[in-house]
Amino acid sequence: MTIRKGEEWGERRTLPRGLPSAGDDAAAARWLATAPPGAAGEGIVLRGGDMARTLGSVGTAVAGAEATRVVVDVLSVATSTGESCTALAHVVVRSGRRGRNWWSRTGRVVLVMNAQFLGDADPTPRSHPGDGRLDVLEVDASMTRRVRRQVRARMRTGSHLPHPLLSVSASATHTVDLPGRCTVLVDGAVWLRRRNGVRLVVQVRPDALTVWS
Repeated sequence: MTIRKGEEWGERRTLPRGLPSAGDDAAAARWLATAPPGAAGEGIVLRGGDMARTLGSVGTAVAGAEATRVVVDVLSVATSTGESCTALAHVVVRSGRRGRNWWSRTGRVVLVMNAQFLGDADPTPRSHPGDGRLDVLEVDASMTRRVRRQVRARMRTGSHLPHPLLSVSASATHTVDLPGRCTVLVDGAVWLRRRNGVRLVVQVRPDALTVWS
């Protein structure tokens, strides 16, 4: 059930034997995309990645011992041209075509977050993976390289907000339109590269996956 303000979230239970495990967000999302009916409710053991960090996991859960069980939201991602995938932690849309570096030196950047963390950054400190919403942080294209370096440094501690060239929002669905050359990263891996822009819709699937950690 989607968490409400002031409610407890998660519980300590004995970790069942035989559950699948994933070492990072992308592996967990790939498993979920092809999991048989009912498997998402039984859950997966998450041993690393940005969602695990958000949950406070240290990756030491052992079958038959006590572990933390939570039910998290996931993100459904689709383009206007028919591509689709599932994300667990975050989706990044940015100008340019440079590899897996999500923080562009120029141009617009849009972070759609389910987890709180993205690598060593804390871009959306209020993000909660069980509240039925996605959190969006958008970097204005006019932000200079010097200012980006300053913002990126502060983002490690979540102290970059508020900022006049950063916009934040939260909703169940978010649409991103980015013209020109751009890259879409899903859970830290390059998913799409486009020359002529992309229109992307990201939607929350509340309470879609049980995670043990």
